[in-house]
Amino acid sequence: NPFLNIIFTTGYGEYASDAFAMHASGYIMKPVTIEKITKELKNLRYPIEDYDEKRMRISTFGNFEVYIDKKPVKFNYSKSKELLAYLVDRNGALCSNQEIMAVLWEDDEFGDNHSSYMKNIKADLVNTLDKEGCLNVLVRQRGLLGLIPDMVSCDYYDYISGKKTGTYRGEYMRQYSWSEVTHANLERQNS
Repeated sequence: NPFLNIIFTTGYGEYASDAFAMHASGYIMKPVTIEKITKELKNLRYPIEDYDEKRMRISTFGNFEVYIDKKPVKFNYSKSKELLAYLVDRNGALCSNQEIMAVLWEDDEFGDNHSSYMKNIKADLVNTLDKEGCLNVLVRQRGLLGLIPDMVSCDYYDYISGKKTGTYRGEYMRQYSWSEVTHANLERQNS
């Protein structure tokens, strides 16, 4: 876990440089007090995300992950998860079936022949979210699909809105090659 916070506690000050060379989040000299712990927790290297009232939380920095009620969501098809990732990336824009197929099968010369598989992954996405009571996050129109950004908690949305500026650490949906355009924009904004 590259974003793990480690706070060292010790009575020996000479190990501080070694701890920070390992990118520790903090270093507390004994005696350990509530004040020292509180100070270190307020200044973590990787801040702990606040959970809000939204049931669905989406993590895009690093790998793409989806949680409902703090539990990972499991889809029947990996492409269903990738479809949701693409909808998150599009930030509320309605996407046509043709656009989605072109993106999800970008390296496949037979991308247009995936219509039945596309129906299956859309059905899997809808059924999974419906089973979890979160179908309201999607906008579905004939041949179009979108995500309502205000209905989910998402690190990417928080970052681009300015709510949480320190959360981006140089990685965005790294398992999907199509995410490189957004990743490049984030890099440009971060520099």
